[in-house]
Amino acid sequence: MKKSIIALLLFVGFGANAQLDPIYNQYLMNQSAINPAYIGMYHMGMASALSRGQWIGIDGAPFTNLVNASSTITEHSAVGFSFVNETFGINSTNDLKLSYAYRIDMYGKILSFGLTGGWSFYKQDFNKLDTETTDPSVGTGTYTYGAPSFGFGVMYRAENYYLGIAAPRLQDTEISQAGSEVTSYKQSFNLSAGFLITPVSFFKIKPSTLIRYQNDEWAIDLNGQVLVHEKIWLGLMTRNFSSAGVNFIYQESGIYHFGYAFEFPFGDIGRGHYGTHELFLSIDLKIKKDHKLDERFF
Repeated sequence: MKKSIIALLLFVGFGANAQLDPIYNQYLMNQSAINPAYIGMYHMGMASALSRGQWIGIDGAPFTNLVNASSTITEHSAVGFSFVNETFGINSTNDLKLSYAYRIDMYGKILSFGLTGGWSFYKQDFNKLDTETTDPSVGTGTYTYGAPSFGFGVMYRAENYYLGIAAPRLQDTEISQAGSEVTSYKQSFNLSAGFLITPVSFFKIKPSTLIRYQNDEWAIDLNGQVLVHEKIWLGLMTRNFSSAGVNFIYQESGIYHFGYAFEFPFGDIGRGHYGTHELFLSIDLKIKKDHKLDERFF
């Protein structure tokens, strides 16, 4: 019965209100999921995978998997793709996108312009509901539909700081639900920024922020990480000052990154579950002869 209630509530929320795109905690070493211009930031290939379980312990709570890969193909251009699968309640979404970035090297500083586009596939499976009574307002069977998605972004990176502005979803996504048009996902915009401080040779400090606006709602992340002996990143974060989290990233040779993040909300909303957990893995690749696998901090 608990599973049915949670699934029904998530369905009602999906039908009545536009949804927010997933916000990840482990975007600190690969921002291509939030800004397509990021794929032009480094002259190399990159691949990463992420799994995020939100509100662990509650049936029907959101679960997200992300896979992306990119590479510069010339000194001034890069291409990439991403695939996102998210399930919540009776709903599931699959996003497949391709990205292109044009990069300008300005004496060691990089300015990148990115475009992204693809298709979002939505599915509602009412067979997952286990209601005790038949309600004609609740559908039956399985419904699938799709809609295009487009976005753009700009990023600037110097040796010790970066700044990015993006609209990863430029237009509202309209879907057909129960015979009527419903706005499923709305336009989204974000601003990301961070800088690096090196007080001593074996210790680096990286404050950063991500500010996102979607569906008349703001999400503001404040992050603080430290890098010890070029091996281990340890960090703290808060989102809208209504939740807090910790993150850990182990890196090998500046090329391989393995990370874990945990987030827990404050107040009553934190009761009944075990928080949000993320696992992250990435690798930098030398696909072309002129690719440079330099250690990166953003």
